[in-house]
Parts: sequence; C-alpha cells; structure tokens
Amino acid sequence: MDLNDVIIGEQSEMGKIRIDSNDFASIATYDEEKNQVTVEVDLHENIKPDVDERDWKFYLWFAACIFFANASLMGYIASVVIVNPILANGLALLSIIVFSCVMYSMLSRVVRSTITIYKLFWEMRKVAPWHGAEHKVIDSYCQNGTTDLEAAKLVSPISDYCGGRFAVLYLLAMGALLAVAIAFALGDYKTIGIVISSIILATLVMILFHRTTMKCAVHLSRKLQKYWTIKEPGEKELWTAHCAIVELLKTEKRYKNLENFQKYSITYDRRP
Repeated sequence: MDLNDVIIGEQSEMGKIRIDSNDFASIATYDEEKNQVTVEVDLHENIKPDVDERDWKFYLWFAACIFFANASLMGYIASVVIVNPILANGLALLSIIVFSCVMYSMLSRVVRSTITIYKLFWEMRKVAPWHGAEHKVIDSYCQNGTTDLEAAKLVSPISDYCGGRFAVLYLLAMGALLAVAIAFALGDYKTIGIVISSIILATLVMILFHRTTMKCAVHLSRKLQKYWTIKEPGEKELWTAHCAIVELLKTEKRYKNLENFQKYSITYDRRP
C-alpha cells in the first residue's frame, strides 16, 4: 500500500506520537503513571503547526541573501571599471555595506541555527525510541496493510519516508552558509564568490535532478537514523504509536463527509 494513500506526516516527542492524514491528525499521549494512552483526533487543519510558514520565510531569506551577496559583488567589480571616481567610490562603499549586512545576517543565522540544531540533536536521541515506534507502525501498515502490533515489531524502524531526508538537505544548506560566514570573517572574498556560485549551481542541479537528489538525501537520512535519531522501541512506545494509527484509520473510514466530524478523544487502558 502506498504511504501517500492515507498517511502524509508524522511527528514524535517524549511520550507523544502524532500521525497525520490528508484530513485528520491523531495525537497519542502516553501516561506513565496510569499506564494509559489517550488519543485525540481532530481535523488536520485545526492543529496544523506553522512549519510551512517558517520554511517559506527561511527560503525567502536564503534567496534574498544569495541575491544581495551576488549583487554587491557585481557592484564592487563594476566600481573598479567605472571612470568617474565619485560614482566608483560610492558604488564600492554601497556594495561593501550591503555585503557586510548580508554576511552579518548569515553569520547570526548560522550561529542561532547551530545552537538550535545541537539542542535538537540531543533531544532527538531521547526521542529516538518514540521516533522508531512511529516508523514501525506506519511502515507495517503500508507494507502489510495491517495495524497488528506483532507485525509492526518485525518491521525495521529505519524508514525511507522519514522527514530526516529533508533535514539532511537543510543541514547541507546551513553548512554552505557556515562556509560563507567563515570566509567572510577571514576576509577571503574569492572563496566567498566561489561558495556562493557553487550554492547557486548546486541548487539548479538539485532542481533539475530532483529524483537523484532525493535518493541521495534518503541514503544520508538512513545513516542519520541508524546512528542517531532512531532506536528500537519498547512496548510502551509501540503501543502508543499503534493507538495513534488505529484511531486515525478508523476516523478516515468513518467520516467521508468532514462536515459530520467532531473532535474526539479516547483512552486505551491496557495494551493489546
């Protein structure tokens, strides 16, 4: 069964697993003290996070930085060949100011993102069993058409559909920005030009050869999962993920007309 037929997204944190379809979101929360799982199901649009908006802001900022960095470099080159000294000096000064602002923005973003990624990676290590459980139940359903827990236990927790494949591309982009920032701090403007040009070329190649790019990203994602973001889940993690996907599929089957749907929650008192 194709993953995209029903399930389009997932997310895990400590004690909580969320699985999304096109219309609904199922969030299962494990209560350690009561040994219970509570599942809340609502329309996907009602609890959809603002990740898309943040992503577009990042892409817009990244594109603007590349554009203004290249424009300032071209402006500085043009100032060398302009005969009028006032115009040449003014253009050179403006280019330096714009380039410095762009590099400052990049450097500050790289520092903040590096700190955030460092914290996230350590947090992902703690969440790894929950992440693995989420992968197992989803891939078991997609491969075998069943939500049976015993079948899920036999499935690998490492998945080609993991969102980590997009995180890999993000990390590569941040690495490129770090290279630009370091070159700027060292005053190596030739390297800056080479790196920025390489980023533009790499972006074009990634767009033109999208399938190959994603295959490489999936391969790197599998390595990331194996050595860091995934652990073999225990009974409670698998049970929580199982409850999430069961309720999601029940809701998908029951409510063809979304106007009849009302948010609900259900508690599982014992493991199957």
